[in-house]
Amino acid sequence: MKRSKLIPWFIIFLSFCFYGDAQNISGLKGVKRILLVYESPADSNFYLNQKTVEKNNLAGFKERDLEVIKIKNPWLLKKYGIGIKKSVVLLIGKDGFEKVRRFLIFSSNELFRIIDAMPMRKDEIKNQRD
Repeated sequence: MKRSKLIPWFIIFLSFCFYGDAQNISGLKGVKRILLVYESPADSNFYLNQKTVEKNNLAGFKERDLEVIKIKNPWLLKKYGIGIKKSVVLLIGKDGFEKVRRFLIFSSNELFRIIDAMPMRKDEIKNQRD
């Protein structure tokens, strides 16, 4: 196959690689809270460690409509002002806005305490009781 025929396919492939997580995030607004995790090249287990917290507390994550997503997209790095030298975790509320930024992994207790103090979460808890 000629190189000129491969270029359009390569462009399509790159668009899926770079913009796939942006699509996922925009579709979750109003439905899920998101932990966006950026893993710097120097910190190769950062994302895995945050996913382990999720795995060990699936019921709590599900109850709070919380999803962990790894940032791979340069557009998201720019949108959230993330440098590439430090790993970071961002808690994004259901409204789509950043609530908390940390350079350490969230423990489940810490994360649930923060989320449970949010007005929308308080309404969810109240509606569950009624």
